[in-house]
Amino acid sequence: MIYLLESGQKDNRAAAHELLRRALLDEYGISGDLNFYFGVCGKPYLLDYPDVFFNISHCNVGAACAVSGREVGIDMQDVRPVSEKVAKRVCTEAELAKLAASENPERLFCKMWAIKEAYVKLRGSSMLKEVVDTKKVTGDAFIREGKDWFLCCFGSAEPVLYQDRETDAGSLA
Repeated sequence: MIYLLESGQKDNRAAAHELLRRALLDEYGISGDLNFYFGVCGKPYLLDYPDVFFNISHCNVGAACAVSGREVGIDMQDVRPVSEKVAKRVCTEAELAKLAASENPERLFCKMWAIKEAYVKLRGSSMLKEVVDTKKVTGDAFIREGKDWFLCCFGSAEPVLYQDRETDAGSLA
C-alpha cells in the first residue's frame, strides 16, 4: 500500500514518519514504540516484524511511504532546477542526451531521479554506489506525477494510492 501526503510545508520528514506509523497500523495493526534497524546502506527495517517491509520518502512538496509483505522502494521528488554536476554523476550518457534535448529537463530529471532512487532503495543500495540506467530497471513500478512532483514505487504488491491532502502531519498519528 502506498500512502501519499501533499503539503504546503518545506520539511516533510515528520510527515513521512507519521504516514509510516499510520500505514503500519492500518495495514498490519502495528503500533506503539517501534525499534528501527538499518541495513548496510541505511535501509530501515523492523527486526520484530521480519515479514513487514516499508520505505519512506519526503521532499519539498510532500511525503510518501510504502508498506508491503515484500521488499519495497519509494521515492518522491519535487521538480527543481537540474544540477549539471549531479546529472553527470547519476545519469548514463543516453540519459544526459535526453535531458539536453528535452523541452523540460527539470521534469524529466525529476522523473529519472525518482525512478533511480526508488529502485536503489528497493535493492537496499545507494545512488552513490551505482549508476542506474532507467532503461534497464526491472520490476513492477508504480509511477504517479503531480503538478510539481513525481512519485515512483517498486515492489509494492498493492499499487493502491491513499492520498490525504486535508490532514496535516501532526494529526495523522
